Amino acid sequence: MCKIWKCQVDDPIFSKLNLAQWLWYYEMVKADKKESLDNSIQLIEYLAQFSEPERVGKVRKMREERDSHAFASDNEFDDQVKSKQFTDNPFLDAIKKIRKDKQDVETNNKSRVTGSRNLSGFTSIDKLLKD
Repeated sequence: MCKIWKCQVDDPIFSKLNLAQWLWYYEMVKADKKESLDNSIQLIEYLAQFSEPERVGKVRKMREERDSHAFASDNEFDDQVKSKQFTDNPFLDAIKKIRKDKQDVETNNKSRVTGSRNLSGFTSIDKLLKD
């Protein structure tokens, strides 16, 4: 902020700012830096295309793939659900297996605890405990 306003760190203008103004200035400075970075990248790509156009294309494609989101649009999602494409997903199969294994372990643990507390099925032990 000192560079932007060309003032000292202890300038009274900073004590007059509220939280909303600080956040707004932060967002504006961040947006300016991102825009400056994007402009620099575009200039470098433009200049590099004269000597290595294939490599520039590959780098640009990789950056665009990284920046693109991995979520499907609503229409694509609806199509996937209607065609049941999600059923052949190995990640979903692994999650289902983990949940089933966890549920089996919990069921076994519950039956052990319940079985150890309920001794009415063992008549001889039950008679000993009552005496």
